Amino acid sequence: MWRRIRAFLPSSVPFFRTDRWIPLLSAWLLAVGLWLGIRLSRSYTVELALPLELEYPDTRWSVRNTPPKQIRVLLQGSGWRLFRLYLERPRIRLEVQPGRMRLDQLAGWDPPLPSGVVPLRFRPQELELVLEEALTRRLPLEVDVQVDLAPPLGLLEPPRLEPESVTVTGPASLVRDLRAWRLPPVRLSEVSRSLEHSLQTADPAQPQLRVQPERVTLHVRVAEYTEATRRIPVQLRNRPPEAPLYRLIPDHVQVTYRVPLEEFEIADTTRALVAYVEYGDLVRNSSGVLVPALELPPFLHLRIVRIDPPGIRFLRLIVDSTATTRDREP
Repeated sequence: MWRRIRAFLPSSVPFFRTDRWIPLLSAWLLAVGLWLGIRLSRSYTVELALPLELEYPDTRWSVRNTPPKQIRVLLQGSGWRLFRLYLERPRIRLEVQPGRMRLDQLAGWDPPLPSGVVPLRFRPQELELVLEEALTRRLPLEVDVQVDLAPPLGLLEPPRLEPESVTVTGPASLVRDLRAWRLPPVRLSEVSRSLEHSLQTADPAQPQLRVQPERVTLHVRVAEYTEATRRIPVQLRNRPPEAPLYRLIPDHVQVTYRVPLEEFEIADTTRALVAYVEYGDLVRNSSGVLVPALELPPFLHLRIVRIDPPGIRFLRLIVDSTATTRDREP
């Protein structure tokens, strides 16, 4: 590669001679390294915004007011030590106590500050925490999920959270009236396969409430669907033995449904797909038309598209003394 580049360069330019630029580059890198080493060995002061983490040694109490999320700290130390803080910023850990707390006396560090780094000033210097009796409750999770799928894909089941509930701990006045723990809405675009999506449970707007576990998993199961049609009989259910007889017209309906490809053959032959009308609905009906209901197989993932016809008529059968049967409309 270097030989091809040199072919286009004038041989009279001494800089592009290999025996010249490699020593020059090495000398420049060595000079930069020595300069950095000298500069970073000096002592500096920097101010960093570090996250605040509260610890609860007594679980009977919880903080009612809202403490700051970050504390600005003025730190002093060598350049090398301070540079490490930009790569991994420590958290300020503070044990919860009632009343005013001075950060310079009570603050802990996670991870510990590098050797030789000293905190000079905190802003704010004090925190005042209002404590209230803590309450812990197990609450069901709620989340609005929108999944954008490209045809012919479809959901095998509604999106599912695991676990389906969380433990919320906080001031009793805030936790007592909660009925569920709602997560931010989720929209998944261009989903082409089944997936698992991790969701954070903490609510940044309510830092007083502690939620466990900190993350839950959203399961989304998809499959390729196809459309099919079956002709199935309509049953009359829950007719008392002594009740009048009725004839359904028609006594079959065409059911169009969407089904995963791997379940197509089972759906086309199973007897667990049933159309029916309730006898009680029939005798109370005054219009003469009933809408049949469907019982879907629990082991299949069917999506009903339509039923044809959407309504069926019925006739009451009259049996006379000569044992002949005739129809009479209701």
